[in-house]
Amino acid sequence: MALPSLHPLLHEQTFSTSTNSIASTPLACVTRAAFSGKVVKVTGVSHGIFTTDCSVAVAIIPSVAGGTAPGGGTAISGSPLVLTAASSAAGTSNVFVPTAETFVNEGDLIMFTPSGSTGTTIGGNFAVIIKSA
Repeated sequence: MALPSLHPLLHEQTFSTSTNSIASTPLACVTRAAFSGKVVKVTGVSHGIFTTDCSVAVAIIPSVAGGTAPGGGTAISGSPLVLTAASSAAGTSNVFVPTAETFVNEGDLIMFTPSGSTGTTIGGNFAVIIKSA
């Protein structure tokens, strides 16, 4: 299968995470950057039907010492990621490319915080693609 876009030497890696709920009782989810690099794409997909658009804030939280609360972080330019409720179903998805260069350091957290949607408990998967520095 051909790759949908150029991936020179495949210096990109996808980091993904999931949540049990993007709808009425939204739960944030987090993944950790394994290396320093540039965020090139952010994506999300729902596990089912939901009502009202789901706005997902995406933020980078600098790595902190063990036992320390991570804080709120800095939004990735282009955030939020919006999953549209019109005709939603399992597999409803969206993607955005940051509107400004956005970098992560090794160990930084990438947090996805869904809000605004309603419906029964609907899970979701989120991912960020990072190109190594």
